[in-house]
Amino acid sequence: MDDVRLVHAAWDEGGAPIQVIGPKPIAQITEGYFGANSVLAHDLRARIQLLPSQEVWKARGGSVPRKWPAPLVTEIMPGATHAGAGWVLRSCEIPHAQPVLDCMAFSIKSETRKFVYSGDAVLCAELEQLAQSADLLVHWCYRLDGERAHPAPKSIGGKLKLRSAQVQDSRLKVQGRRSVMRAASVPQSGDCGRC
Repeated sequence: MDDVRLVHAAWDEGGAPIQVIGPKPIAQITEGYFGANSVLAHDLRARIQLLPSQEVWKARGGSVPRKWPAPLVTEIMPGATHAGAGWVLRSCEIPHAQPVLDCMAFSIKSETRKFVYSGDAVLCAELEQLAQSADLLVHWCYRLDGERAHPAPKSIGGKLKLRSAQVQDSRLKVQGRRSVMRAASVPQSGDCGRC
């Protein structure tokens, strides 16, 4: 749901529509939040139609009538590549909630940097390949239910150096500028509850 917060924040600040790229059913989910009969429809109508909201909008540099949020949604399959202006997004399938959802990790590469995000999934060969030569990897679960807990890997692809950290509150803390992250490890007392 990070995309929902980003889409709403960009729209509320007058930014250009955000590109949302992900697996099915991301278009349906986005419509469920931003469509005419969506979960946020009452809030969006209030921000667009009410005079006090219009005055705040104009004071921030906007003009009326204010347009409804219109994120640019592209659904992709695992293994897909998508290019933008100065960047390339690649994806791979990662084990997590199949067959209910297509779960994917993503890399975004520019001319000088590569960022990889996997979310809640086990470390797998596809993710290791996607993460090769990454400047930063955010990966916050490394085993499936029922698997014996094991230490986080020390490196991936020879470039990333990882440091383990006990993460009790499910938030990763990233330190440094290049090639360093804290890899989440499951507390010894039990399962992380999300894998």
